[in-house]
Amino acid sequence: MSGGVATAAEIAAAVAAGTIAPVEVLARHVARHRATHGRLNALVQPRHAAAAAEIGDVAGLPLGAVPVSVKECFPVRGSLTTLGIPRHDRKDDHDAEIVVRLRAAGAVVVGKANVPQAMYLHETENPVWGRTNHPWAPDRGPGGSSGGDAALVAAGVVPLAFGTDLAGSIRQPAHACGIAGLLPRSTALGEVGAFDTVPHLTAVRPRTGFLARSVSDLGLAYATLVDPRTGRGPPPAPRRIGWWTDAGVIRPSPAIVRGVQEAVAALAARGYETVPIDGGIGLEAAWLLLAILSADGGADIRRLFAGARPIPGVARLLRLAGLPAPWRLWLARLATLGGRRIEAEAIRATGPRAPTRNSAGRRMPIRSLVRPLSPIGGVVICRWASR
Repeated sequence: MSGGVATAAEIAAAVAAGTIAPVEVLARHVARHRATHGRLNALVQPRHAAAAAEIGDVAGLPLGAVPVSVKECFPVRGSLTTLGIPRHDRKDDHDAEIVVRLRAAGAVVVGKANVPQAMYLHETENPVWGRTNHPWAPDRGPGGSSGGDAALVAAGVVPLAFGTDLAGSIRQPAHACGIAGLLPRSTALGEVGAFDTVPHLTAVRPRTGFLARSVSDLGLAYATLVDPRTGRGPPPAPRRIGWWTDAGVIRPSPAIVRGVQEAVAALAARGYETVPIDGGIGLEAAWLLLAILSADGGADIRRLFAGARPIPGVARLLRLAGLPAPWRLWLARLATLGGRRIEAEAIRATGPRAPTRNSAGRRMPIRSLVRPLSPIGGVVICRWASR
């Protein structure tokens, strides 16, 4: 802990060894927050006084005295869950399950981090808390929807942060901020108490993930927070791992290609079977996910506003989500004529869908629109079923 920004593992070890007191760890976090908040605006609901009062005997606990932030969608008693929507100011009267587990592991929950409005964009901005900026480029954003947490980790305000991910909300801001992110499988943690913005979504669900500056801290968080009562320890390591470098949407930079290739080489050197896959399957999976997420025409997200006006970016997406099929075809054609191929494909892939019916005439859920392809490394990739 003598130089640079300490990792979560280093903080817990120093507290266990008695070389630093938990209150001093918190004081260092508060100083870093004050030095960066003016340009970041990421920890939008700090709770430093409450956190100081909560610190107990945490020496020897796996996350002893580690300052952590949580995404604004996680209830923390005494804070607000707004989702960036005016008038959606729920006063939290309980702690989310993830908060309970963090405290049991000795972590200090220092506050809530900013989110895009309704967690519906990859830009972390809303009329309640304002805009969160990228730690190193104030004219850019940190991504989203776990953008506030990613910015805090990248700027060294906290070593660990906890968000949710349904369509890239951990992975995309981790990439944008140059940090590490982990999205565990659904059965490892699930949602652990996050506010449910899409209650009618059944085919896929949001799940909790971690953000850190080091992969080792991600491993520490996973090993600590998976509930031992369920018997869900770390998953068995897959022996076959599928990979690709180009999904055909945006040409990857040489650095990205090199990073993937180096990771593949490292895995192969450790005895894993690495299988190159046509990256087009990634694009197909992306259209499938977007189709599932938009199948209700945006109805779940609209309910969150309850009369409040969404910001322009959210309003535009909601209009597109509810656009009937005939209009979508014309809009897609116009986008194609304008050279906007990806937008045209997205418009065609998304939109309201009614549940299908089986041969007995019974309604079937949206998840019936997918069928399995080849499982690689324990992951099953799906494509559209014929309708």
